[in-house]
Amino acid sequence: MSLLDSLLSGLGDATRTQPSRQPVNPLLQILLGLLATPGGRAAGGGAGAGGLGDLLAGLAGGAAGGRGGAGGAGGLGDLLAELTGGAGRAADRGGPGGAGGAGGLGGLIEAFRRAGLDDHMQSWVGTGRNLPISPDQLEQVFGRESMGRLAERTGMSRDQLSGGLADLLPEAIDRLTPDGRAPDTGFGDVFEVMERLGRRS
Repeated sequence: MSLLDSLLSGLGDATRTQPSRQPVNPLLQILLGLLATPGGRAAGGGAGAGGLGDLLAGLAGGAAGGRGGAGGAGGLGDLLAELTGGAGRAADRGGPGGAGGAGGLGGLIEAFRRAGLDDHMQSWVGTGRNLPISPDQLEQVFGRESMGRLAERTGMSRDQLSGGLADLLPEAIDRLTPDGRAPDTGFGDVFEVMERLGRRS
């Protein structure tokens, strides 16, 4: 069983009205936050502690609840938007913010393009062999300081975070693009991404 399947197991049908009460692994939260289209389905239908309701609330975070919430730095969604929106990369270089907080598939593709790793992204979207990516290359894409803040927020080490994402991203994007092309409208909200990831090709 792959790491992705292991993280998805036990969460049940992502589209049902009562989300799973199973704790959501931080790596899965981050992966879904990176892949989901920003501004998707609202973080309603609250589940118990650690359930999908908490996941969605964490992803909506600062945008919905202001910056005074847990952690004092806005929601997890703020940090994920920073990774793909350019703010983190520019801040790491001491420059101004980038693409206005764009996220989801478009933000990911742009982040990889800026880092000179577009060939990796294209291999994952396409139908051929997936190029592997190293944790160091992921930090090149997302910014070392941004990854550090995200690791601190989730309680993981930076090595756990970058290593886990390096393992998960190629398979996840490959699975979300079975026709070998990226949809112009992105992969959908968190629930839609989870449903697509759970399908077997």
